[in-house]
Amino acid sequence: MANPRDTSKARRKRKNAARRAREDKPYLAYIHEQRCLVCRRWPVHAHHEPSKGMGGGRDWSDRQTLPLCEKHHQGRGGIHDLGAEGFAKAYRLDLEAEMERLQAEFEGRSFTSGDAA
Repeated sequence: MANPRDTSKARRKRKNAARRAREDKPYLAYIHEQRCLVCRRWPVHAHHEPSKGMGGGRDWSDRQTLPLCEKHHQGRGGIHDLGAEGFAKAYRLDLEAEMERLQAEFEGRSFTSGDAA
Protein backbone atom coordinates (compact mmCIF):
# COMPACT_ATOMS: atom_id res chain seq x y z
CA MET A 1 0.00 0.00 0.00
CA ALA A 2 1.30 3.45 -0.92
CA ASN A 3 2.36 5.88 1.76
CA PRO A 4 -0.44 8.50 2.06
CA ARG A 5 2.20 11.17 2.77
CA ASP A 6 4.03 10.33 -0.45
CA THR A 7 2.51 13.07 -2.57
CA SER A 8 3.28 13.60 -6.21
CA LYS A 9 5.24 16.71 -5.17
CA ALA A 10 7.44 14.63 -2.84
CA ARG A 11 7.96 12.01 -5.56
CA ARG A 12 8.98 14.72 -8.06
CA LYS A 13 11.39 16.17 -5.51
CA ARG A 14 13.08 12.77 -5.01
CA LYS A 15 13.19 12.14 -8.75
CA ASN A 16 14.77 15.55 -9.42
CA ALA A 17 17.35 15.00 -6.66
CA ALA A 18 18.29 11.63 -8.16
CA ARG A 19 18.60 13.21 -11.63
CA ARG A 20 20.83 16.00 -10.31
CA ALA A 21 23.08 13.39 -8.67
CA ARG A 22 23.70 11.86 -12.13
CA GLU A 23 24.38 15.20 -13.83
CA ASP A 24 27.93 16.47 -14.23
CA LYS A 25 27.98 19.70 -16.25
CA PRO A 26 31.79 20.22 -16.15
CA TYR A 27 32.29 16.69 -17.49
CA LEU A 28 29.72 17.21 -20.27
CA ALA A 29 31.48 20.45 -21.23
CA TYR A 30 34.73 18.43 -21.46
CA ILE A 31 33.03 15.80 -23.67
CA HIS A 32 31.76 18.55 -25.98
CA GLU A 33 35.37 19.80 -26.43
CA GLN A 34 36.42 16.39 -27.78
CA ARG A 35 36.30 15.13 -31.35
CA CYS A 36 34.16 12.24 -32.59
CA LEU A 37 35.58 8.86 -31.60
CA VAL A 38 35.06 7.52 -35.12
CA CYS A 39 35.82 10.30 -37.62
CA ARG A 40 37.45 13.00 -35.44
CA ARG A 41 34.86 15.60 -36.54
CA TRP A 42 33.73 18.39 -34.29
CA PRO A 43 31.29 19.47 -32.87
CA VAL A 44 30.02 16.40 -31.08
CA HIS A 45 26.98 15.16 -29.21
CA ALA A 46 27.40 13.53 -25.80
CA HIS A 47 26.04 10.00 -26.21
CA HIS A 48 24.98 8.46 -22.90
CA GLU A 49 25.64 4.75 -22.53
CA PRO A 50 23.28 3.18 -21.69
CA SER A 51 21.20 5.58 -23.72
CA LYS A 52 18.85 7.80 -21.70
CA GLY A 53 16.05 7.42 -24.23
CA MET A 54 16.63 3.81 -25.25
CA GLY A 55 15.90 2.02 -21.98
CA GLY A 56 18.78 3.44 -19.94
CA GLY A 57 16.20 4.95 -17.64
CA ARG A 58 17.63 5.44 -14.19
CA ASP A 59 21.00 3.91 -15.08
CA TRP A 60 22.40 6.85 -17.07
CA SER A 61 25.11 9.14 -15.80
CA ASP A 62 26.86 12.07 -17.45
CA ARG A 63 30.14 10.29 -16.64
CA GLN A 64 29.09 7.48 -19.00
CA THR A 65 29.19 9.47 -22.22
CA LEU A 66 30.99 9.27 -25.53
CA PRO A 67 31.76 12.13 -27.95
CA LEU A 68 30.13 11.36 -31.30
CA CYS A 69 29.40 13.62 -34.28
CA GLU A 70 25.78 13.86 -35.40
CA LYS A 71 26.26 11.17 -38.06
CA HIS A 72 27.85 8.65 -35.70
CA HIS A 73 25.42 9.49 -32.92
CA GLN A 74 22.01 9.52 -34.60
CA GLY A 75 22.64 9.00 -38.32
CA ARG A 76 22.55 5.86 -40.41
CA GLY A 77 25.33 3.61 -39.16
CA GLY A 78 25.42 5.57 -35.89
CA ILE A 79 25.14 4.19 -32.39
CA HIS A 80 21.35 4.74 -32.23
CA ASP A 81 20.96 2.95 -35.56
CA LEU A 82 23.22 -0.02 -34.86
CA GLY A 83 22.91 -0.28 -31.09
CA ALA A 84 25.93 -0.09 -28.80
CA GLU A 85 27.14 -3.63 -29.52
CA GLY A 86 26.77 -3.34 -33.31
CA PHE A 87 28.36 0.12 -33.30
CA ALA A 88 31.36 -1.07 -31.28
CA LYS A 89 31.82 -4.02 -33.62
CA ALA A 90 31.41 -1.97 -36.81
CA TYR A 91 33.99 0.62 -35.76
CA ARG A 92 36.21 -1.69 -33.71
CA LEU A 93 35.74 0.30 -30.50
CA ASP A 94 35.72 -0.77 -26.88
CA LEU A 95 33.08 1.64 -25.58
CA GLU A 96 33.76 0.90 -21.90
CA ALA A 97 37.50 1.46 -22.36
CA GLU A 98 36.83 4.73 -24.21
CA MET A 99 34.59 5.97 -21.39
CA GLU A 100 37.25 5.02 -18.83
CA ARG A 101 39.97 6.77 -20.87
CA LEU A 102 37.90 9.96 -21.16
CA GLN A 103 37.13 9.96 -17.43
CA ALA A 104 40.80 9.46 -16.55
CA GLU A 105 41.85 12.30 -18.89
CA PHE A 106 39.19 14.56 -17.36
CA GLU A 107 40.28 13.72 -13.83
CA GLY A 108 43.94 14.33 -14.71
CA ARG A 109 43.04 17.63 -16.29
CA SER A 110 40.98 18.66 -13.27
CA PHE A 111 43.74 17.94 -10.77
CA THR A 112 46.58 19.52 -12.73
CA SER A 113 44.76 22.63 -13.92
CA GLY A 114 45.36 24.47 -10.63
CA ASP A 115 48.95 23.25 -10.29
CA ALA A 116 50.41 25.41 -13.07
CA ALA A 117 52.11 28.24 -11.24
